[in-house]
Amino acid sequence: MAEYNLEKLFDDLLKKKKLDKENSYTSYLLSNKNLLAKKIGEESIEVVIEYLDNNKEKIIKEFLTSSIVSPREMCTTLRGLV
Repeated sequence: MAEYNLEKLFDDLLKKKKLDKENSYTSYLLSNKNLLAKKIGEESIEVVIEYLDNNKEKIIKEFLTSSIVSPREMCTTLRGLV
């Protein structure tokens, strides 16, 4: 499985958020709650499908590549669940 750096991913999201919405799909999504909600829904379905297929590696990948929360928030939440 590929290595993911959550801090870099979050930094990339913050940078893309500042880009022109016409040139950055990420910026466009982050500027429109309805579109963002639809995208999150689509990604959620993908996670559920991978869960049903018992594909833990793909679940983790979907979770990490779709995240819109900071790595710190994610880690705090995960610690609270364990």
